Amino acid sequence: MHLLPMRYFTAVARHRSISGAARALYLTQQTLSAHMAALEEELGCTLFLRRPAFRLTPEGERFLDFCQRFLALDSAMRQTFADLAHQPAGPLRVGISQTRSAILMPGVALRCREEVPGLELRISEATNDRLLALLEEGELDAVLGNLPRETPELERQALYREEMVLVIPPTEPFSPLDPALGPDALLDLARDLPFIMNTTRDIAGRYGSQILAQHSIVPRTAAVSDSAETCLEMCRRGLGLYICPDLYPRHFRALAAELTLCPLGVTYSIDLAWRKELYVSSALRAFESACRAETAGLGG
Repeated sequence: MHLLPMRYFTAVARHRSISGAARALYLTQQTLSAHMAALEEELGCTLFLRRPAFRLTPEGERFLDFCQRFLALDSAMRQTFADLAHQPAGPLRVGISQTRSAILMPGVALRCREEVPGLELRISEATNDRLLALLEEGELDAVLGNLPRETPELERQALYREEMVLVIPPTEPFSPLDPALGPDALLDLARDLPFIMNTTRDIAGRYGSQILAQHSIVPRTAAVSDSAETCLEMCRRGLGLYICPDLYPRHFRALAAELTLCPLGVTYSIDLAWRKELYVSSALRAFESACRAETAGLGG
């Protein structure tokens, strides 16, 4: 048996449908269905049922396990011989949120290029939750973000810590808020004021919502956005208070110059994560080294 049918079957199992897998593989649904029928005929069993809802049969579960092991071994072999030939086996697919990408990836990419001259980085920018899902599905090789739980399938290396801050506009009715009061008193005074929020699919929105919930604040939300630059500009113009990582206003200095920042005492780790593999490529090791170097001064 060739590896290609295994790749196709793994995609069908991951997307839990022929149509979804076909779109991801750039195949017609009829072509992929024919491949699956031929695979079932070769193995002499039914691998999955489509109705009433998609599910793998016990034989399908067993075959998926074999597929994952064979494909992992194939990947390890290709990466090993590519490293022996001093050539990247292919592009390194990495994921990071849009704002962190703008802040970190230019420097990381330059460091990677110096260490592995032929390396191509393919950077996907999305929310933290979406990136972790893509990593677990095998669509990405590595992700920079926050892992909210221990995941046995992933390797995890802490890079630095970010601290959440309350960003206060320079205009009424926000200007009386004094950082000297401390975060608890400030948030108590701010409970009836409008807030600008990031979506809870991402790190800033999730921690921001948790902070407000801990203070029994149901925010009067003026706007929700995934863009830190947009949120900071709306905050600067007086639309509302904004809770975000200290990294954001540090980077967007021109926007932050008119704003007041109050640390909230809540920190979390930004990690580099990748799937546990039989072999870790030199490209991924170079990316890890570049990330460590680029984030070395960003926090404890």
